[in-house]
Amino acid sequence: MTHHVTLCIQKITGLSGGAEKVLIDLANELDQRGHRVDILCYENLGGEPFYKLRRGVHVRNIKPFDERRRSRNWRASVREASIERVIERGIQVLDRIPIVSRLVWRQRYRLMISRIRQHIDWHQPDVMIPFMPGMFPYVVAARRSAKHKPAIVISNHNLPEADYASLERWDRNLYDRSFRRKALKDVEASVVLLPEYKIWFSKREQTNIAVIGNATYPTSEPLSEDGRENVFIAIGRLTKTKNHEVLIRAFAQIAHIVPDWKLKIFGIGPLESDLMTLIEELDLTERVLLMGKSDQIPRELARAKVMVLSSLHEGFPLVIGEAAISGVPTIGFSDCSGVNRLISHQVTGLLVDAQPNDRPKELARAMLQLATDEQLRKRFSDDAKKLAETGDYSPKQVFDSWSELVQRAAEKRGLQGKLQDLPWKATVPTSTGEDA
Repeated sequence: MTHHVTLCIQKITGLSGGAEKVLIDLANELDQRGHRVDILCYENLGGEPFYKLRRGVHVRNIKPFDERRRSRNWRASVREASIERVIERGIQVLDRIPIVSRLVWRQRYRLMISRIRQHIDWHQPDVMIPFMPGMFPYVVAARRSAKHKPAIVISNHNLPEADYASLERWDRNLYDRSFRRKALKDVEASVVLLPEYKIWFSKREQTNIAVIGNATYPTSEPLSEDGRENVFIAIGRLTKTKNHEVLIRAFAQIAHIVPDWKLKIFGIGPLESDLMTLIEELDLTERVLLMGKSDQIPRELARAKVMVLSSLHEGFPLVIGEAAISGVPTIGFSDCSGVNRLISHQVTGLLVDAQPNDRPKELARAMLQLATDEQLRKRFSDDAKKLAETGDYSPKQVFDSWSELVQRAAEKRGLQGKLQDLPWKATVPTSTGEDA
């Protein structure tokens, strides 16, 4: 049976992150399986997504044009030394006051929730799949006052403590953080990426949580060891969480031992100038290259020999699966969520166990091991490709699970209760190294 499915994300124009790719992949797959699919966003920009959409999938930006202009003007004024900046700081204080924070939250999202409600009543989707805390609380709030009652399936894309407990991510408003958690009991289902993420929630909350990982797609790039370059490749936004400073310092420790190797870092972000300064200070401008954003990542992976993911934490790093399918072994830290499940130590790559102060030194040691041991690299490469092609994160298995979940949620369309009576078959097995 096919359904009208609306996928929701706050911003998608031109964004090349993992969550955006997962959303586009899911939209394309549901469309291919005969569902009517559209994507709802609420952003200032207008334009095409970074990843390619099937022709049958429509993107609907529901933010009014006048509001987009006001948002852009407000943001520009806040960057200046003006009264608006003082007001912004005052609002941040109000966000932390229990009673007042609810009033601030309602005013902040009043228009957004109203527009989502209008979309629900006008288009009447059977199932809505909002992605991340930047969207799902407001979809839940909109359904409460809508005449039409679609099923809602929340799609989470990080470790739970980062989305539900951290003061650094998403809206810091006290009521917003409280509402995220309360919204879980109002939806038909909630999806997390790994089994250990489900355990983080309370027993009551777990009753309608499904575990579905991200799909690993076969690459169309020709893979040949002869065509690979002596390159460590890193892929991710240039942010504190990705920990690129440690990666660069680690490479600096072995650069003189492997003079024919380079480090290429793909991504953009707020730390770009800081990282460039560090590269210059370490005299590595010819060896460590900030490559910016690229739509040719599969090709770059096919040319590289080792991927390094130095992140402090991850939800479900798609780049590990992309590297594995390209036959590139990966190095990451053993205490990094997501990474420590998707890298099978001494099988598809290396997990580095190190205290914070020792991270550059221990990461450098692992990088040197793979740079100088061709046989080990070859073994990791073969095992990574094999697991990526046949493991639990193959596209068929992942999207069969999503299709089943959409069907079961649609059966509860219009109901507000939890799916306690449903056998959650859409759960990825708990074996390790599946996506490598």
